[in-house]
Amino acid sequence: MFTPQSEYYSDVTHDFSAVYKNCSVEFNMKSFHFHNVYEIYYFITGERRLFYKDRIYHISPGDIALINKYEIHSVGDWEKPGYSMIMIDFKEEFLSEFLLDCNLFECFNRGIIVISPRDTDGERAYEKFSDILQEYNGSLNGRTAALKIKTAELLITLSRLQDIYGEKKEAAESSHLMIEAIMKYIITNYENTITLQEIADFTGYTKNYICSYFKKYSGFSIIEYLNSYRVKKSQEYLKNTDMSITDISSVCGFKSITHFGRTFKLIVGCSPLQYKNRLKGAVVSK
Repeated sequence: MFTPQSEYYSDVTHDFSAVYKNCSVEFNMKSFHFHNVYEIYYFITGERRLFYKDRIYHISPGDIALINKYEIHSVGDWEKPGYSMIMIDFKEEFLSEFLLDCNLFECFNRGIIVISPRDTDGERAYEKFSDILQEYNGSLNGRTAALKIKTAELLITLSRLQDIYGEKKEAAESSHLMIEAIMKYIITNYENTITLQEIADFTGYTKNYICSYFKKYSGFSIIEYLNSYRVKKSQEYLKNTDMSITDISSVCGFKSITHFGRTFKLIVGCSPLQYKNRLKGAVVSK
C-alpha cells in the first residue's frame, strides 16, 4: 500500500524514532508541514523560531516543544544559524499498553506547547531525553519495552513540568504580530472564501505588502499556509466522518472539487479518495 508523502505532509510508517540533530549552517524548513505522529523537541544549543498553528515562539537552549499529530508547524533559524537538538516522534499505538490507566497524551492537548524548565528540572528533563536516545541507538535486550517505559515516563514528566512552568511566552517582536494575526484569521475563516485582498483589508495594509512581509518573516506564502490548513481540516473530516468528498471540499472552503483534489494531492501526495481508502484499509487490517 502506498504511503502519502509530500513537502507538506508525512504519513510516517515507523512507530517510534529518536534522533540527535546538529547543524552549524543556516537551516529552515522549506514549508509548513504536519504528520501523523506526536513529536517532542529538546533544544540543546542555538536559538530557533517555532511556528505552531497560529503562534510564533522564540526557542532557547533547554526549551522543550510538544508537537501534536496533524498540527501545522515549522522550525527555522532565529537570527544566527546553528543548533543541536534531540527529536523524538512516535505513534499513539506505540504506548497502547499504558493507555488503559491514564491519558499519557494529555500534555499534547493542554495548549502548552513550549516549556522552559530551569535548574534541576531542566537537567532531569535533558537526562530523560538522552536516556531515550541512547536506548534507541543501542541493541540491549528488552530495548523496545525499555523505550516504551521511558517514553511513558517522559510524557508524565512533561505533563508535570507544564503544571509547574506553564507556557513559555510567545515572541513579542512586532515583526511577528502581523503574521500571527494572519494565521489566526485563516484558522477562524478557512471554511469561507478567503482572498488575499480580504486579508489585506483585515490587516489594514496592501495585498503586496502583506504577501512579501509574510514570506520574508515566515519563509512561506500566505496561500501555502491557507491551503495546508484547509487540507489538514479535510483530513479530519475524511477520518472522522462519513461525509462525501464533495461536501468536505465545500465545508473546508475550496472553491470546487477540482481545486480540492489538486490541492490535496499537492500537499498530501495522493487524492482525497486514495487517502480515504487507505484509512479504510488500515482499519480493516487492525
